[in-house]
Amino acid sequence: MKKPTEVESLRHIARVFLAQSRHFSRRGHRAFAFTLLDMAANARRLSALQTAPQQELFK
Repeated sequence: MKKPTEVESLRHIARVFLAQSRHFSRRGHRAFAFTLLDMAANARRLSALQTAPQQELFK
């Protein structure tokens, strides 16, 4: 089994946080759902930062 890269792990974490946010939102825990959305956004931003240096190749 292939070990996931850091970017893949961060994207997976973001997806998990989004799913958990939906779950808690449906159960009436909106404040925690928004916390999870914030955590998902941060994980997605970190994964985007990890891929940013490759964009320099196309300039």
